[in-house]
Amino acid sequence: MAITRIPKVILCGYSTISQMNYEPLAAPPLPPSMTTVFGSIKRSGRLTVPPELHLKVASAELKLDLTEALFPDKHVLLVAETLCASVEVLLPEA
Repeated sequence: MAITRIPKVILCGYSTISQMNYEPLAAPPLPPSMTTVFGSIKRSGRLTVPPELHLKVASAELKLDLTEALFPDKHVLLVAETLCASVEVLLPEA
């Protein structure tokens, strides 16, 4: 029985990965207008925030967690119209 020697091949994935260029993953866009009446809306996760966001909430609850969101524009205008409602918007730290 003959023993065949196999040459050692060590692949270092770290150096290969560090040299690659990756594009950021696309995030689904948040609708420019959100309306709820007698219900609730909850949105969170990786979202793309539009330059203007209009929220209309009546006798309902709206929770918007934008801590992981992408902001393509420097400024975002947020307009909230409420009637007997609860609106909570969480923003990322500056």
